[in-house]
Amino acid sequence: MLTLPVHALSLDDEAALIHLEASRAAPTALLSYVEATDRTTRDRAAQALGRLGSADALGLLTILSTDRWPEVREEAAHAFGLTPQSAFSLRGALATETDGGVRAALLRALGMQGETEDIELLLHALDTEGRLLRRDATVEAAAIALGRMALRQVDGITAPAITARLVAQRGRHDRAARRGAAFALARMKAPTVDDPGALFAWARSEGDPTTQAWLVRAAASLEDREADLHGLLDALAHDHDAGVRIAVARAGATWPGLPAMLQDPQVTVKRAAIATLAGEPTQDRLALLLPIIDAGNTLDAAERAQSEGDPSLVLAMDALAALTQAEALADPLAHALADHPVQAMLATMSARTDVAELADLALEHEDARVRSHAALQWADLVDDATALRPLLSSPDGVVVEIAREALAEAMGEPPPQAPQVDLAGFDLGQTRDILSARVQTSRGEIIVDLHPEEAPITVWNFATLAEDGYFDQLRIHRVVPDFVVQDGDPRGDGMGGPGWAIPDELNSLRYGEGAMGMALSGPDTGGSQWFITLSPQPHLDDGYTIFGGVVRGMEAAASLLPGDRIISVEIERR
Repeated sequence: MLTLPVHALSLDDEAALIHLEASRAAPTALLSYVEATDRTTRDRAAQALGRLGSADALGLLTILSTDRWPEVREEAAHAFGLTPQSAFSLRGALATETDGGVRAALLRALGMQGETEDIELLLHALDTEGRLLRRDATVEAAAIALGRMALRQVDGITAPAITARLVAQRGRHDRAARRGAAFALARMKAPTVDDPGALFAWARSEGDPTTQAWLVRAAASLEDREADLHGLLDALAHDHDAGVRIAVARAGATWPGLPAMLQDPQVTVKRAAIATLAGEPTQDRLALLLPIIDAGNTLDAAERAQSEGDPSLVLAMDALAALTQAEALADPLAHALADHPVQAMLATMSARTDVAELADLALEHEDARVRSHAALQWADLVDDATALRPLLSSPDGVVVEIAREALAEAMGEPPPQAPQVDLAGFDLGQTRDILSARVQTSRGEIIVDLHPEEAPITVWNFATLAEDGYFDQLRIHRVVPDFVVQDGDPRGDGMGGPGWAIPDELNSLRYGEGAMGMALSGPDTGGSQWFITLSPQPHLDDGYTIFGGVVRGMEAAASLLPGDRIISVEIERR
């Protein structure tokens, strides 16, 4: 067989493509790369076209979708998923494509862009027979696509015939296929399925913890099956995997066994149980959670200066915030912890309705977290956004932006955006030499392989900040059990950043456990905040730039709590 030569993409061409996609150039600017004679250039052109997010790219992507190289066709398929109005093109490509990997990419893309008429294509793909000892990605891709359609609320996606086909995947030996089906069922939140007994039996017997957790979530959405659900939760309440127990805690709002989960040995499970209990009035939530709040006053002054990630304090703040938001406390402010005034103030901010007090907090308080949360609460309370004009004089830039956004929304204008990063200092050659990051935390070391070949600007930006000491001693401000741990905010309130934004560099990497992604507040708004996934999260794929992955220290990442610290981030280069 004749083997065609594969030429490497030149450094100059790669740099040019990076600048074209970062500036969101017109797709026609990439025409010469689409017509290049070497495969790697066409492959990279397909990726760049997808990142433009423009329907004007469909013509060029259609050309690449018929390329003789499957690698190019697969990248074009992924790009179709990022491109609006691509469903027709995807149907056409699926009609002729024979390569399994490319078909799987096309099916995933259909989950991003397809409509009701495309559901049958995905159901047909679920019937694909795998080969002995050789995994076929088609079934997993089709199932995940159905789940992505559910997230987009495509009409007809929760029909019983569809959920029945997904439940039928329980007998497959391929774990990825079962995971995909369970993910879809969890995201559909279907109130009924044709054979609920089969779903509950699958949830009890499934050996993969990730699949099992998603099945628990799917079972919890069924109507009139409370007894079956409670039996399932009883069976799994002491599962060896914390992710399964977290799913049990989240599903057990009316389950009699939920209060016992407050005694679970894992803090993350307790946090999930607290969140569920606080929102369920049929549980004796005050009797259960007020002692947890009172137990929060356990650190002396010296300890408080070193750590806010003490488990008892984290649980106390979780309980106080959740009960306040559920309006379950007659006077939330009466339960504010005297030894932890800032944390208690943040937890009870939604109960503060005195506009004058909120104005003072937003403009005068010494803690940036209190200022921003008070400004947000004030903005939620006022009917006339012009009342927020005093915030425009604040020396706190985030408080000013909160007022500006509220005023812009009131006037029907787009919200102000941070300026895009200056790429004058970006050097592709030096960026390609970046290998990894050693993240030292108060709970241990996390080593992350970085991916400059997939997200060069994002890796360069992260490495530049790290080598400037930007992340040193920052508090972990967000931890969602069995979902993500997030950091990179010098303020600690989730609203801080470096003062610029970087362009998204969406790629075909997937959010499995330990993926490092860039946090966003909208398209092209990344800056310094990054997160690590604590379990597979397919719904994040193609929405947030993946620029690294944990290779050592996942246990440390999973043990982090809000208030723990990043001690330092060291970049390792070639």
